[in-house]
Amino acid sequence: MRHLSVKRVLGSCSIIAFLVGCGHQNVEPEYSIVPHIDLLEFKFSQGDISLSKPDTLKMKFYLTDGDLDLGLGVADTLPPFNHAFVYNKRSGEFVPANSVPKDLTDLITYRDCKTLDTLPPLTCGNWALAYRSGSVIDTVYYKVNSNHWNLFINLYAKDVAGAWQPISTANLAPFQACTPGLFNATFPRLPFVTSGPFKYQSTSSRTGTMTYDVTSFGITSLLGGKTVKIQFHIQDRALHVSNYVAKDDIVIH
Repeated sequence: MRHLSVKRVLGSCSIIAFLVGCGHQNVEPEYSIVPHIDLLEFKFSQGDISLSKPDTLKMKFYLTDGDLDLGLGVADTLPPFNHAFVYNKRSGEFVPANSVPKDLTDLITYRDCKTLDTLPPLTCGNWALAYRSGSVIDTVYYKVNSNHWNLFINLYAKDVAGAWQPISTANLAPFQACTPGLFNATFPRLPFVTSGPFKYQSTSSRTGTMTYDVTSFGITSLLGGKTVKIQFHIQDRALHVSNYVAKDDIVIH
């Protein structure tokens, strides 16, 4: 009887060990709190302006993040996620802002370039137009804060010598029309299903796939016939920066 009891005990232990082992197989792996991405797809689809169908650069990537603090909501406008900074001459400090302030009294405007030779040249990445009643009244020293984005995209095109050159509307469009961080974007807090040009599919509590469609009626005219390379990364709310992913030799037709 004693031997039988021992066998029963051993048998029970084996069953428990099996069940515990199975449970461990379903435990999600630990992921770093620094996000990681892998490019799954990047392709170009030409639109048709006669059908009001824009050109589309579609990118799809897999992501992991140990605490899934990815995405910014509409309320995430306080530092460090404010849109930009303006310089206050009275305090001598850069002040967080989400738009050009109405009161320009203590701010640096373009006329200050006459006395401050250290100010940057007139580009849309360093200066912003100030409006009143729909009319431009001045140009304000204005530094874009990159932390208000969380998806950072750089596009490059091969020149005649085969070297990669960055694509930027700052070099192509007039001051009023250029857009700093042209291809950068902000996706909402995860998880979500669809939001504007973004789609997200959760594969676990810490992983998922995201699709982003960059649409414009000007992509073909800007990049048509060129060989393009994309490089991108993401950033979480703790400002952890993911790895950089790149894909090259994509011809835009």
